[in-house]
Amino acid sequence: MEDQKAKICTICHTELIGQYCHECGQKVTHKKLSLSTVLSDMMANIWSMEGTVLATMIHLIKDPFKVINNYWLGNRNYYHSPGKLVFYCLFIAGLHFAFLGNTILGMKLTVTNNMSPQIGFLLFFFPLLLIASYVTYFRRGYSFLKHFVAVIYIFSCWSIIFIIFDDLVRWLFGNILGKIPLLLFPIVLFVWIARIFSKRKKWSMILLNAMLNLLVYIVVTTIIVVALYFISPQSVRRT
Repeated sequence: MEDQKAKICTICHTELIGQYCHECGQKVTHKKLSLSTVLSDMMANIWSMEGTVLATMIHLIKDPFKVINNYWLGNRNYYHSPGKLVFYCLFIAGLHFAFLGNTILGMKLTVTNNMSPQIGFLLFFFPLLLIASYVTYFRRGYSFLKHFVAVIYIFSCWSIIFIIFDDLVRWLFGNILGKIPLLLFPIVLFVWIARIFSKRKKWSMILLNAMLNLLVYIVVTTIIVVALYFISPQSVRRT
């Protein structure tokens, strides 16, 4: 009786062929419940999550268009979704603030009654980066939502890398890098965004598009700051 039950999927009641149900994907291990199996499953899941995150980030570094286009096409589960990368990014940032204080990438974040320039930079950097990306590569015909997905992927991936790298260097050697990571971070973002949206994948064209994207970012930021100044001069002066 137990053998007969084991051949039927407990989720969708499909007859099993091998370890995996071909309908719902459930894996049947036939393991008896014990402390060792519970602990081994927990450890396997932890290493599996870390492995897939690391694999997704490696692929984003090597070939960002392939990973992001795969998501655009509606394919899931092989690479981590942008939402999961955001989660891991926030988790790494949370660990940083919990154990290493409020200085990140050489930038000290202070919470006061008025918004500090550093907080303002963090709040507005991503949306301005997204707008600049869309404006720069508008002729390529990608929707704003596709730019949103691409920028989230690139921003989250490189945020994780920069935070971990900067923290390790500061822990081992002290503040020898200063604000260099903070200066390099946006440059890397512009270059990797250019790798996604550049029609020609030659590095000369990628770097040229990255510089154009930076210029557009500066123009967009200037326009918004000037507009805010005329709308509410006091709020701009505070920041």
